[in-house]
Order: sequence, then C-alpha cells, then structure tokens
Amino acid sequence: MAQRILGIDLGSYLVKVAVMEVGFRSTELRRVISVPVAPVDASPPLPAAEDVEGEEPVEPDMAQLRASATTDALRAALQQAGARPDGAVVALPGDMVSIRALEFPFSDQRKVLSVLGYELEGQIPYDMDEVVFDQIIAPTGEGESRVLVGIVAVERAMAALAQLGKVGLEPTVLTVAPLCYGYLGDPAATVHDHPWALLDMGHLRSNFVVLRGQQPLAARTISRGGMHLTQGVADLYQVDMERARDLKHTYASLPYLGGPAVPEDQLPMVDVVSREIDPLVRAVRQTLLGLKQTPSLMPSRVVLCGGSSVIPGLREHLSERLDVQVDQGLPPEAPTGVGGRGQVLAVGLAKILAERRVPSVNLRRGALAPSDEKSLLARKALYIASSLVAVLGLLVLNGFASLWTLQREEKQLRKRLVARSGEILSRASNDPDKVDKRISRALKGKKISNLPIPSASAFAVLSEISRRVPGKVTVKLDVTRLYIREKKIDLEGTAKDPTEVSKVVEALRKITCFSKLQEGTTREVSVREMVGDELKTDKRSKFSVNISHQCM
Repeated sequence: MAQRILGIDLGSYLVKVAVMEVGFRSTELRRVISVPVAPVDASPPLPAAEDVEGEEPVEPDMAQLRASATTDALRAALQQAGARPDGAVVALPGDMVSIRALEFPFSDQRKVLSVLGYELEGQIPYDMDEVVFDQIIAPTGEGESRVLVGIVAVERAMAALAQLGKVGLEPTVLTVAPLCYGYLGDPAATVHDHPWALLDMGHLRSNFVVLRGQQPLAARTISRGGMHLTQGVADLYQVDMERARDLKHTYASLPYLGGPAVPEDQLPMVDVVSREIDPLVRAVRQTLLGLKQTPSLMPSRVVLCGGSSVIPGLREHLSERLDVQVDQGLPPEAPTGVGGRGQVLAVGLAKILAERRVPSVNLRRGALAPSDEKSLLARKALYIASSLVAVLGLLVLNGFASLWTLQREEKQLRKRLVARSGEILSRASNDPDKVDKRISRALKGKKISNLPIPSASAFAVLSEISRRVPGKVTVKLDVTRLYIREKKIDLEGTAKDPTEVSKVVEALRKITCFSKLQEGTTREVSVREMVGDELKTDKRSKFSVNISHQCM
C-alpha cells in the first residue's frame, strides 16, 4: 500500500502542502494544496462596553497573531489533504535558525562528527545543551569536506512544535528551509561539476542556496520578499495592500540595459520596485562576493523561483547587478502548472521523506525527538533494566564456569607434565618453571636452531622496537600501523619532518635481528588534533618501512 507523505511550507502569504504518494517502485506528486493566510490587522481592538472607562486597549502581539493565522490556514490545508499522513516534513524558516558553514581537512564522516561540537561551541551564542543541530557533509574531492550545520534553540523549536500540535500534526522531520532544495540537482553530479544557485523569492523572506548536484554548499535566508514590494506600491499610491498587490501584478517591472522604454506614467512604479528590491539584490551580491574567495564554490548561474520571480525585467536586472547569469527556467524535477514556481519548497520537503537519498537535516533529535520515541524508552525502561540484570547474571555464571574449566584443564596439564618430565628428565615434576630451568641447563651450549620454538615472541620484538626508537624529546613519532609476523614487519607512522623520519629508520637498523629495511615514500600530510580545548592543524611527514627479520 502506498504511503502518503506531506511536505508543509508554512509561508507567510500561503500555506502550501505537497501530497506525495510513495509506492514500492514509484513516487508520485498527487497535488499541492495552497491556502491563503488571513491578513493580520495591526490596529488595536476597540474597548468593549464592559471595559472600565479610561483603560488603554491592549496592543496585539503581532507574532502571535501571525502564528494563529498560519495555524488556521494549515488546519484548512490538512483538511483538504484528507486522511492522516504516514509522515510529514515541516521546515523552520531561515530567520528562526542559524546556518553555519564549516570546512575540515578530512572527509571521513566519523572524524567530522567527533570534532563538530567543538567547532560549533565557539560560534554560537548558546550553551550546547540549549540547542539542537544536524549537518550535511559535502566532500570537496581533495580529501577535505564542507559541512553545513542547521542549529535551532530548543525553546524556539518547542514553541513551533506546540503550534503544530494545535492542529494534531507531529512532523516526522523538522528541517531548515534553505537546505531543502537539493532534489532539484543532478544526483549523478561529481565534485568536479560547477555549482549553481537558486533564489526562491517568498512573501516575507527569500531563500538563497548554492548546490553542487544535490549537495548544498552555502545557504542563507534574506528577510526581503514580495510583501515589501507590495508595501512600497501601497505607500506610493496610498491604497490598501490588496489593491497594491493587484497594481504590482499588473504594472510592476524592472529596468535593464537594452530593455523597452518605460512609459512615463509607470516610472514611479518602476522606481518603487527597484528601490524595494535593492536590499535583496545587495544581500545576494554580498553572498556571491564571499563565495568568490573560494572559486570552487562560486555558482555559474542563478535560477529564480517563487511568486515574485515573474516580475518583467527581473532576470535581466539581476544579471546586470550580480554579474552572473540568471535564469527563470526551473530544473525538470521542479513542480509545474499554475503556481508551480511558488511550490518548489513544499515539494522539496516531501521529497526528503519520499526519496531519502536527498541530503537534508533533521532537527527532531535530542530534546526535540518525537514523543513516541521518548515514551518508547520510558515504557521499555523496566524491560531494559531486567534484561541488563539477567545479562550480568549470565556473565557471572559464565565466569565461574570458565574458571572451573580452566582449573580442570590445569590439573590435566600438570599430570601430563609429571608423566613427560619423568620420562625425559628422569625426575618427575609438576612445576613448569622448574622443568623449564632444567631444559635450559641441559641445552646450554648446544645448537637449538632446529627446535620448533621461536627465539623471541612478537611482544619481545615490539619491546625491542620501542626501546630502540628515539624518545619523545628527540622525535615526535606517531605510529599508525605496526604489523609483526614471521620474517616480516610492516611499520607506518608520521613524524615532524623527514629528518626525524631518518632518525627513526637509523635506529631500527641497529636492531641485530633485522636483516633488511626497505623505506617507502615519505610525503607531507595534514593532521588535526585536540590540544586542550582547541582543534589544531599540523603538517607531518608520513612514512612507511618494510622490515625483513630473523627475530622469531
């Protein structure tokens, strides 16, 4: 049976819900539901008849009013979506979270995760236990990685989840809006392909993201959108917002070199639109200038989407101002049809659950983990505790059983030792140390090379290597691999520089049972290590030595 996944874009003008059905071998976007958010009246309410005369009316909480209006629109959209979904994805707006871009000189995910918390701790104005974060790791192809981290304060996220709970919605994934456009990229792209950028122009805010394939490399939210253009038109013509919106859709345009001449009566409108969109252009330009410092991150083009992206002349205007190619044609994976340009984010949210290969972040962890996961642990606590007690009991019984078995084997071996020593040494003994000393005295001065007894153990060889290698004061040595076997030893490690490598090799040559040393290539590598509470990078010389020996 197909699963129903909802991608919920809580816009400030429209709440959009993408309904996606996921079957065994297919994923289908069924429809996108759009419900307008009721405009919020900022005027204070009139005092009621029973109010005490002379009391001032209470100013409304605008944030609370907007949240209530958004919740009402979401409730209506969910009613249209029908039955309870199998999963839902909700994005927090970019101005509610923090996005950090970090770079590491290694791409191993385990190493990145082990140091990520230390790197973030000095970059955010919160204690680490007051936030929840998740990350997307993008390899650069040079043994390095770029990590985008979405961070949210637990208190703010809990308030958002409580608001969603009012309509009976428990999202499976709580993510970050600017990081949800990866599905538009080519999954076959490599680290050598040129990145591209997407600018999604919303009502109150716009999302800007740089993608290489499906991997986001940079992302931010700009607090500028279509509402600011509408407000500028309303102020210019002294009309309400609904009339200003109609005028904007009918007459708004932007000038550009080589474009058509603007009629004189429309010049005020063009000037207002240019002025109101200028902060958005400056913010995008500033982001691009920062990316230019790392050529591999600089996008080759910017693609426009969102409701305000269809303003005549916008593409050419941005191309001139940003000094980069700007397109309005969306990738094939983007939604089509009426309103499709404004549904890109909602569809991307649904794709996070429907196609799990798309890189994304999920903030539903730690203090924000789904309630069913927390209650499951509480319900299973007694079972887990009793299981642990049972396991510990079994371990104790197993220990006693093993001890009894070993004692029995020891008695049998001592009986065999008594019998053998009586046959060979003409004096029976059950003490292995005394037997060993008598054998050593008997073999003293005789050749024992043919005996099937090694002259030294691997531990003895390791001890000799440790004794011969220069101390920490002389050489800063870090052995990363030491494989001791019969006749061969493989040793790999790092030292401060080639001079120290030479000292290590010369010390190994002095071990008498080492017959031949073959030194491999020495190359410079970067090593990151924790020094106190600080992560530092150091240049080291990596070397390898293959040793032929007769120690064993």
